[in-house]
Amino acid sequence: MASWKNAQRQGLSNQNNTARNDNSKQQRQQQQDVQPPDGSCDYPPDVTVLWWPTGIFSQRQHAVVACEARCIEPASSEHCQNRADGVVYHLPTNRLQNGQYPHKQFSIGLYMESTANYRFQEPSALRADGYDAVATTMPESDVQVAYFGINAFIQLQYKSFPGWDDRKPAAAFVASKCPPHRETLVSQLATLGVPVDSLGDCAPAGTRALHNDAYRRGSKQEFLKSYRVYIAFENTAEPGYVSEKVLDGYASGAVAVYWGAPDIGNYVPPASLIKLPNNADDKDAMQIVANQIMAVLSNKTQWNQMMQWRSQKASSWKSEEGTDLLKVWDSPRLKGSSSCRMCRLAYNHKIQTNMSLSMGAAAKTN
Repeated sequence: MASWKNAQRQGLSNQNNTARNDNSKQQRQQQQDVQPPDGSCDYPPDVTVLWWPTGIFSQRQHAVVACEARCIEPASSEHCQNRADGVVYHLPTNRLQNGQYPHKQFSIGLYMESTANYRFQEPSALRADGYDAVATTMPESDVQVAYFGINAFIQLQYKSFPGWDDRKPAAAFVASKCPPHRETLVSQLATLGVPVDSLGDCAPAGTRALHNDAYRRGSKQEFLKSYRVYIAFENTAEPGYVSEKVLDGYASGAVAVYWGAPDIGNYVPPASLIKLPNNADDKDAMQIVANQIMAVLSNKTQWNQMMQWRSQKASSWKSEEGTDLLKVWDSPRLKGSSSCRMCRLAYNHKIQTNMSLSMGAAAKTN
């Protein structure tokens, strides 16, 4: 199970690789033009340098950032502690320290996990620690880090998946750990008549425990293509914390049943998932959800209705509040890759700093 999660997050660790490492001739030429051959980080002044001393799972590799600001992410191995316009601190492994970089580069504290259990990583706490900007999953961040973008769903519209007839009339549940709320909610669904196959180490009471080496080593999304429904749990229920778990359902063509971010409607197509209540004590809500799941499992028309987003124009998608979903993703906190958004901040800081220095020099001359 861990390999599935790491594979998803390794892809995310370079935050939209397609956007960052565009294979166009122009991007390749730009990289050749500006990359110092000796790893000295001696980039032209008009290039914004966004440096990661450490990567997420491994050392950061050199990349051109697809962005309106001319921006480079040098490799972690390049000596950019002096030249960098912005430094990204991947928390908690790499933290800002007084005097660490004497040139006082624009500092960005980045944390991709839920802050529910790590309050010291909340945006307000990170700003109090001295970071110029924060990049977390929380909407109030300067850069909201997303595990996927709205384009992920648009791309899925062009893919074909097994239909209702070719899938098992059961819900797949995949988890390696069994925190009490997760175990209780799934067990309650089984008690209410929902057939649940547990494909991970966590197999709540009433479900079929099917975990074996094949599931452990195989592709999660491939296994989910055999099921009509997939039950996805986040580690915590926190606004903005929407991980790869829910996307697995969409990417496999299953209907997702979701527990997690209360604002999930801002991140997925409308009327495309079933939301679990916060806890199993809400008996009425649990019964309603169980009925919804059973309807999707037993009625092809109901299942197809949950799949209507695949044939809709993305411009017609609305959030739960009625806002155009594309406009939500076009906001400054979400538009473009997170690397580009961090580059914008570092670039603006560089421009403002240079203007202040110029004005100060002019004042002294006068």
